[in-house]
Amino acid sequence: MERIKLFCLPYAGGSAMMYKRWSKLMDHAIELAPIELANRGTRSKHPHYENLNQAVDDLYKWILPYLDGSPFAFFGHSMGSLLSYELIHKIKELTGQEPIHAFFSGRNPPHIIKEESVAFDSGKEEFLEDLRQLGGMPVEILESEPLLDYVLPIIRGDFKMMSTYSYVPRSAKFEFNISALGGKADKEVPVEDLREWAQFTNRECRTVLFEGGHFFINELPEEIVSLITRTLRTALLAGRGRGGSLHA
Repeated sequence: MERIKLFCLPYAGGSAMMYKRWSKLMDHAIELAPIELANRGTRSKHPHYENLNQAVDDLYKWILPYLDGSPFAFFGHSMGSLLSYELIHKIKELTGQEPIHAFFSGRNPPHIIKEESVAFDSGKEEFLEDLRQLGGMPVEILESEPLLDYVLPIIRGDFKMMSTYSYVPRSAKFEFNISALGGKADKEVPVEDLREWAQFTNRECRTVLFEGGHFFINELPEEIVSLITRTLRTALLAGRGRGGSLHA
């Protein structure tokens, strides 16, 4: 069966490395393609984005060479879901291409506006306490001043992007199935919010809940990758059945 590229976008403060461990779990038909944002990882010398629109413009330039007409999909968690949503629209508007599936994980859909759980402009101690409450911050980082000095500006920049994001409604909906993933104990994104993703597609929207809180993505890689594999294999077969370019 034809391979499919899976573009993955991280949560606030995350980098492409967070998806690397999926590579050993992923089906051979899926080409894992984590996207690195500016100011981290291999792009640490690139300045942080001023806003989310700037991030989307930059990521579009990065991803454009890989849009060669072969099937692709998106996975984003928390901030990554918001970036994926805007990036998918930009790709459709400028190239006419769209993914065969998108996974929006750990994030309410963009039309539900909420105050971010972490205030990007708060003092250091308050900022750290908000991060502790949210979870997901490794202990080795919290206990190391040098690591905190490196990571905190990145996380602040990411929360600033989300806090200053302005949702602009679009008349066109997605023409592919989507999945909305969440943690059963995630107080930030209740299941009723996840189900609202259905408003953004003319196809099906499946809501899937996992054990854990907001960062269930770090705790259940096998379960998440299994869901992705099953879903994308089905999407590939469905695309071939509709007379697309997919082939066995």
